[in-house]
Amino acid sequence: MSDSAIAAKHLGFEFMNRANSDVILPFVRQNHFSGDATLEELQLAVENSMTGISWLDTSGTFRQVRDGYARMLGYTPDELIGQSWAVTVPESDHETGIAAVQKMLRDGRNTVETRAVRKDGSVFYKRLLLVKTMDSQGRHNGHYCFMSDVSERTEAQRRLADAERLRTIGTLAGGIAHDLNNLLTPILGRAELLARESKADDGAVDDIRNAALRAQELIDRLLKFSKNEREEFKPLSLAGSVRVALQFVSGSLPANVSLQTKLGTSDDTVLGLEAPLELIVLNLVSNAGYVMRDSGGELVVSLSNPDGQHIELAISDTGPGIPAPILDRIFDPFYTTKPPAEGTGLGLLMVKEAVEKMKGRVEVDSIEGQGTRFLITFPLCDGSDQGHTDDELPKSPRLRVMVIDDEEPVLQVCQTMLEHLGHEVIAHTDPNNALREDLANVDLVISDYRMGGVSGLDFVKQLQGFDGPVVVMSGALDADDDLPENVSCVLNKPFKLQSLQEAVLQASQASE
Repeated sequence: MSDSAIAAKHLGFEFMNRANSDVILPFVRQNHFSGDATLEELQLAVENSMTGISWLDTSGTFRQVRDGYARMLGYTPDELIGQSWAVTVPESDHETGIAAVQKMLRDGRNTVETRAVRKDGSVFYKRLLLVKTMDSQGRHNGHYCFMSDVSERTEAQRRLADAERLRTIGTLAGGIAHDLNNLLTPILGRAELLARESKADDGAVDDIRNAALRAQELIDRLLKFSKNEREEFKPLSLAGSVRVALQFVSGSLPANVSLQTKLGTSDDTVLGLEAPLELIVLNLVSNAGYVMRDSGGELVVSLSNPDGQHIELAISDTGPGIPAPILDRIFDPFYTTKPPAEGTGLGLLMVKEAVEKMKGRVEVDSIEGQGTRFLITFPLCDGSDQGHTDDELPKSPRLRVMVIDDEEPVLQVCQTMLEHLGHEVIAHTDPNNALREDLANVDLVISDYRMGGVSGLDFVKQLQGFDGPVVVMSGALDADDDLPENVSCVLNKPFKLQSLQEAVLQASQASE
């Protein structure tokens, strides 16, 4: 018997023979063992190897399993021996497994990456080396299975691909947001002007204005998500963040899932970040909808003040619940029971990290067959994000303002709003015509950021003989470009009458 066969037998691989010695020996070389390594050292290496090793017979039944292989799958070796390979592979991946074995039988060996399912039902990504084995008579008697956990590498590749898709989405979202906000600007502007006329139907005008503001908010949040913009902690209405997130996710819930909200609280201001707060709700609500997609059920999102110092966000469902063995692992990286196209095992980890970043804590209660409840507690803070009221507009001196926007409806409503505020207006849709304007008596220039392929910033730089302040209007929250020194502020479309007047006032003060 060869030395490699003796070593393999000592290590528990009694099926090893001369024809298969090229499998164990490369493993020994790969782990940097010299020819003087003792059998005990080799056995220790196999036991602690990052690669799990097993042997299956011609029917695909486990006959010998090393500890490392069994540990990866959450079993003991004795539990796996006598079982089919199919119990360690998700049912949806069985065809991949069968094809991999067939190729191994044809070629003698085969390498494949697929998914494995642990004893508790969780899923991870694995890389397999399958090697056909022969008995001493040269007859096929089974195969080795060398298994490595490649979840982190697989998910890193996926996250890189997702990041690239996100950049593409961000580019598309910027162009779409610019067009949508240009459409919303005259709607919101006209509603603002109508609201200040005594004969206006206040209810109808408020509906129009509020609808435009909600649309603007959704577009802004979409842009922030797609651009992954860095935010700073600030006082936020938790109820407001929950409502925004539910606007995104509610439309994707299964039709048989009933969503109820109970968001009335006496105090809901937390020191937080808008995007992570909304991400928490998006993940938990979408997960609840996913688990109830077949049976249906009730999903409740509620806020409450248990004491004078904290606020609790509860997201409860009447789904199938989480089995006890899985409950302790749901926040582990890459832990998921979903198919690859539906889950990465990172969603709940991101929820936990976001909660802890905002000094909160998350608890989970679940009963199989009855449902799950996530309870997130945040400390309350002083402050408010309610903003200014529209009762009184800030006062500014009467100015002569030149406005440039290539969208006629936007230009008209901007001119009307400025005139309503008491300013004299010169309006242009063509930047070239505006450049020929006598600017000696112009106090302020308001220019669109994008005008038919012309950059508003380039236009501002071409203004000859004008050293007054400039306000740039943006329909896509562009903030990457360096603003010229004479640009006092960026006015995001669509804007309310108050926002326009505040921008004019800021510009006039900057020029003093």
